[in-house]
Amino acid sequence: MKRAWFGALAASACMMATAAQADSLAQAIADAYRNNPRLEAQRAELRSIDEQLIQAASPYRLNATLVGNFAYDEQRQRSLFTEGFGTNTRKTMGFAVSAQQILP
Repeated sequence: MKRAWFGALAASACMMATAAQADSLAQAIADAYRNNPRLEAQRAELRSIDEQLIQAASPYRLNATLVGNFAYDEQRQRSLFTEGFGTNTRKTMGFAVSAQQILP
């Protein structure tokens, strides 16, 4: 009899301890989200759908490209008609900007 009473007392103490762990409603909801595999599976499916939406909309985003270059070329060569060396210098610079967007 004492063992049964002690067992019941221990079981009720364990129940009270687990009930006391949930400090608030927010904590209980957070625990449910963490420990419920069905909710976790549905959240994973929602993340997958969100990613598909992002991939489907990506061609409609603005695509911009910037390209720049700079070149410097110097040549020194001897002239046939004058004394010494003549110098030819050529500098080129370029810059391009392009933007594309598909309109729905």
